[in-house]
Amino acid sequence: MPQQGGQCPFCQLIQNPDQLMLVGESENFYAWLEVNPRAKGHSMIVPKEHKENVLEFSSKEWTEAFNLTREVVEKAKKGIGADGASITVNIEEAGGQMLPHAYIQVFPRFQGEETAGTPTGAIFPQRDELQQQLDSIASDMNSASVDIGGGEEIEAHPESQRFKDPEPEPEPDDSEDEEQEAEEPETEQKVVEKEIEVKDAGELSEDELVQELINRHGSREGFVSSETFEQIISGTGFSLKKSSNYEKKSFDWI
Repeated sequence: MPQQGGQCPFCQLIQNPDQLMLVGESENFYAWLEVNPRAKGHSMIVPKEHKENVLEFSSKEWTEAFNLTREVVEKAKKGIGADGASITVNIEEAGGQMLPHAYIQVFPRFQGEETAGTPTGAIFPQRDELQQQLDSIASDMNSASVDIGGGEEIEAHPESQRFKDPEPEPEPDDSEDEEQEAEEPETEQKVVEKEIEVKDAGELSEDELVQELINRHGSREGFVSSETFEQIISGTGFSLKKSSNYEKKSFDWI
């Protein structure tokens, strides 16, 4: 295509957007009515920056362009009563691209028209000889290396293979749990187990055992308030004489 940059008809139009019959706009694209329409509501979705063809779109631009294309189709259906639409993307001269600037065309379709129901692909008649070459054609196309550029990752649809065969989750790191356990203070249950273990060992005298239990609970108040203390009192014949000064949690007798 010989025309470039400033000589591009679309770029000249974009320099004066007031002359455009806009039916939609996004950050990087215009949508305007074709001045030589081939259908009621015939529209062009065109990048504001010069792009030779749609193959120069980034992944983000593809998404933006087709979001605007959908908006135009919805406006045609709700605004002018279109019953459907055909969307065409012509790439390079052999593909029918008539101008050296990328564009997407929207042709609103109406039931009452003679061509209603005729797909745009009808211009290509079926070729029986190509049916015999499908395997070879598929092999040739799949062998081609293609880089369509980057872009933000899009969340996969719930029905996609990524959701059906999720990657196995990594095994939990037990070392962190062990470190956390080491930092956490011992629970009362753990303290009780150690206390019973000491008592059963018979290595301490009664006075030493009481002092050990006090140490395990952090203070005499903690020991007297514990379940261990209750168990010791209830499991022995020990009794306290009640007096006006007596409080259950008193530990002066220890």
